[in-house]
Amino acid sequence: TAAYARHRGFKCPVLFAISDNDRCISLRGYGWLEQFKANLPFHVYECDGNDLGAVFRATREASDKVRRSGKPAALVYSNLARRFGHAGTDRQSAYLTAAEIEEAAYSNPLEGACAAAVAEGIVGYEELSA
Repeated sequence: TAAYARHRGFKCPVLFAISDNDRCISLRGYGWLEQFKANLPFHVYECDGNDLGAVFRATREASDKVRRSGKPAALVYSNLARRFGHAGTDRQSAYLTAAEIEEAAYSNPLEGACAAAVAEGIVGYEELSA
């Protein structure tokens, strides 16, 4: 494992990406990720998964560090909506309200970033659709 490789001093340039949608399988509120991160024997980077700029910066920083050091690290993308169930047999309606399911289905960070770029005058919708 990466932890063992690090312990032995072997090079192990692996960046583990973790998507945090505040659920463990299909259950909420168990706080498993905080405990998991605390037990990792290497650096953990974090960013808001809905902020594409933050995602880019954190990914670049973490991957550069992993490449330079040859040591593993983890990167947690937080606040992500689970747009679909955990598996084909997952009934989201068992643990989410209809409003939460609909909100997640329409959650799209890329769409939000494009709308912000248009609002700031950086680009127009015509250019984005070309």
